[in-house]
Amino acid sequence: MQLPTAAIRQYARDAGLSDAFLVQHQDLLEAFALRVASGQRKKDQQRIRAWYFDSNPTKCQLFEILEE
Repeated sequence: MQLPTAAIRQYARDAGLSDAFLVQHQDLLEAFALRVASGQRKKDQQRIRAWYFDSNPTKCQLFEILEE
């Protein structure tokens, strides 16, 4: 999974972190962002897998599950 460094810096600025903090801890922030993204991807894969193997004839649409 790829996440642009510029996007991570912009997210950190939007969260109110100072530029000095960003420069000092850039590698940790990148690792954190990738960890969060991979965790979210794992949850989404599990939801899709559960939806796919659900045999309930009235199961909801896939995008309704992912919006939760």
